[in-house]
Amino acid sequence: MSKQLYKDYMNKKYYSNLYSLFLIKLIGQFLKKGNKEKALKLLFELKYIIKQKSKKEPIFILLYSLLKSLFKFYFIKKRLGSSIKEIPMPLLKTRQVRIATKNLFKLAYSKNKRSVSLTNLNNIILNAFKRKGLLIRLNNVNYRKALENRVLLFLIRK
Repeated sequence: MSKQLYKDYMNKKYYSNLYSLFLIKLIGQFLKKGNKEKALKLLFELKYIIKQKSKKEPIFILLYSLLKSLFKFYFIKKRLGSSIKEIPMPLLKTRQVRIATKNLFKLAYSKNKRSVSLTNLNNIILNAFKRKGLLIRLNNVNYRKALENRVLLFLIRK
């Protein structure tokens, strides 16, 4: 069942493009710490850990957690009188994926070593797959803030 569902998702061009972009961004984030071979090794190790913990296809879990962790807005700070308001603006898909991977790695840093822990990264991805955890909570907070400030969209006129 899982393999068929994964194949259905990956056959669609939209999801395939998003997944390939996500992998490129993941490798790019791993590359900050070393060479390309090491980054690919870390990516394969992450997939292996996901496979061991969840007993499902790691590619499908990565794609599904990406789709659940995408945030579709960014905020422009605008000064209104004496207060600063944050106005929500829509994002393109490439920037959504970039922000999602940046948030994923920001939350996965271990406090002691100051580096990305694969177990933390794995736990955050699996929690996003289950619609729980820090990444989903962060997206919900930003979504509520966007709903509150959507009335201010009329201020962005050029």
